Amino acid sequence: TTSVANGQFLCRGDASAATCQDCIATAAKEITRLCPNKTESIIWYDECTLYFTNHYFSRTGIEPRAMLSDDRNISASDLDSFNRTLFSLLNDLAEEAANSQSAKKFATGQSRFDGSSPQRTVYALAECAPTETSTQCEECLKNAISTLPSCCGGKQGARALLAHCDVRYELFLFYNTSGTSGTE
Repeated sequence: TTSVANGQFLCRGDASAATCQDCIATAAKEITRLCPNKTESIIWYDECTLYFTNHYFSRTGIEPRAMLSDDRNISASDLDSFNRTLFSLLNDLAEEAANSQSAKKFATGQSRFDGSSPQRTVYALAECAPTETSTQCEECLKNAISTLPSCCGGKQGARALLAHCDVRYELFLFYNTSGTSGTE
């Protein structure tokens, strides 16, 4: 019998062509080093994702996934305002990315929240592989967003990385603002 491997890479929507090429080259080298003789593997970097599999990962499922979070917490007094602002922003970005008219299903934005923290702006991004339909993209992003409370509730920054989409938020500007969307 013949095994067929399917692969896909995704560079972050604000990454330059050179950054994308470098990231994918590194990912290709590292995925074979870290996962030798595997029939499916996925590797996530800040600027790119690469995977191969002998079947298809679910387009909207939450497995495989990686969750990363900041060690620092939002103050308890700011948490309600922060969560309302964050999840409203993330849901808006999920819809914007899914319905993007460009080749990239990518959206970024920022929003201010009420509170006593010195930094009261949350920055976020949402992106899908461009091969996803609008419906698949939005469902994937909503599923990614839904994983954040259990892993990263109250954290100052976090990422939910799925095979076909990802979301990230921080209290600092972490994406390139030229050529990205600007939800406020």
